[in-house]
Amino acid sequence: MRLKPIHTATWIQAGVVIALAVWLWGKIVSTWLVHLWGDPNYSFGLLTVPVATWLAWRRRQELHRIPKKTSYWGLAFTVFALTVLLAGTLGSELFLSRISFVLFLFGISWYVGGWGHVKLLALPLGLLVLAIPLPEVVFNQVAFPLQLLASHIATVTLDVFGVPVLREGNIITLPKITLGVAEACSGLRSGFSLLALSVIYGQLCESENVTRMALVATAIPIAVLVNSIRVTGTGLLAQYVTAHAAESFFHGFYGWLLFGVALVLLVVTHKVYGLAARILQRQDT
Repeated sequence: MRLKPIHTATWIQAGVVIALAVWLWGKIVSTWLVHLWGDPNYSFGLLTVPVATWLAWRRRQELHRIPKKTSYWGLAFTVFALTVLLAGTLGSELFLSRISFVLFLFGISWYVGGWGHVKLLALPLGLLVLAIPLPEVVFNQVAFPLQLLASHIATVTLDVFGVPVLREGNIITLPKITLGVAEACSGLRSGFSLLALSVIYGQLCESENVTRMALVATAIPIAVLVNSIRVTGTGLLAQYVTAHAAESFFHGFYGWLLFGVALVLLVVTHKVYGLAARILQRQDT
């Protein structure tokens, strides 16, 4: 389908919005990207940001077909985004400053194109939100319970394999090694990555919104399970091979291997959901 030519006034409006965004958020966005590069908990964001941009671009024809309907609710939301930016700047709160940029994009889309445009851009904007690092205090509050859960699952599993084990909080004591289940093994890091990938995978490979939401809901449990397996495997290596083998290069490689397993589990879960949906449809008919 051939797109209609864009009027000069539209180009001028777009230029003003872009100039405003660069002026207000240029430095914030650049430091955000540097943060993503240096933080292993959020490095997946370096993939999420361009994917979100691509998803918005591939919907340009649908956006062009929807009649534009200026909404002053969108203007009010844009003002709210600027207020969040001011609060984040004055309070030196990076999360607020960064999320204000996404809120600004949301508000401008709503104001210029109406709610129909917002619905089409909801997924790309949501992916950008996933790429914003949480405040440290929030991250720790979420990570620590997951560390305890991963420790508990690993302790029970090691006991099943006949390994003498003692757990105190997130510290697992074995005959040959003491394991501290750190934030990296809580499942939160891989959980964020899987969450983003489940959204992208669901969008590209699934047409039913219910199944897409089910995939997203499955991402975190899969991450916790896989990281519990990682801790268990490390304990088994230390017990039946050597402590060095558990702490050496293989431990890091083991993490990448299990993340691949998590992706396979996500795909398998999708197939199971699809099969269950077909069975339910046959029963209804």
